[in-house]
Amino acid sequence: DEVCFRTHRFVEACLAWPVPDNNFPYLIFNSWGYGRAVTDALARQALEISAQLGVEVFVTDFGWEGPDWEPWPETFPEGLRPISNLARAKGIKFGLHYSFGNVSSQSRMYQDHPDWAYGEGLWAYGLNQYPVYRVSLGLPEARKWVIEKSIEVLDRNGVDWFLTDTWLWGRADPEKHVLTADPDWSAATGFEATMDAIHARRPGVLIEHCDGGLEIGRAHV
Repeated sequence: DEVCFRTHRFVEACLAWPVPDNNFPYLIFNSWGYGRAVTDALARQALEISAQLGVEVFVTDFGWEGPDWEPWPETFPEGLRPISNLARAKGIKFGLHYSFGNVSSQSRMYQDHPDWAYGEGLWAYGLNQYPVYRVSLGLPEARKWVIEKSIEVLDRNGVDWFLTDTWLWGRADPEKHVLTADPDWSAATGFEATMDAIHARRPGVLIEHCDGGLEIGRAHV
């Protein structure tokens, strides 16, 4: 117990990015239970109830995004910005699930750069009618593209908090990619380097790595 206690304190003091304020951890609403059924109307209704309950972060999870990480026009015809604006007007942070480690075969990124992806990936509810692949984040050119796309997604949707998971799909394939030279490699992935770069560009956006629960550590929060 003492070792665990000291290790926890060491990580918080020396390794972890600092928590944003004295209210952390937050009370969070997450639309995960609605899956692909999440819509603009449903999000607005849930947001009104969340405000009454004192929710501090409102997260739109899996189901909002199409192959190019853009809101589905049939369910969010005006995009997600009106939802994030409404949340902020109520004093609530707006969160978004964004799994940048996976890419749809229907995406522009995959069609332009199929060599940046390999193997079977994971996509949102009901979207597996087309193949989905893992993004090789260990490739500097792929990682640079993902970082720029991530900044675009965060800015366009007014995101205060985003969560990602299934990052293990982001490994490089030794059959296709040479695992040398790049100092940003981390356990043969570019995941840590990707998260670090996003954080450096948008330090005010909180990042949750939700594989196995929230991890408060380097390149997470």
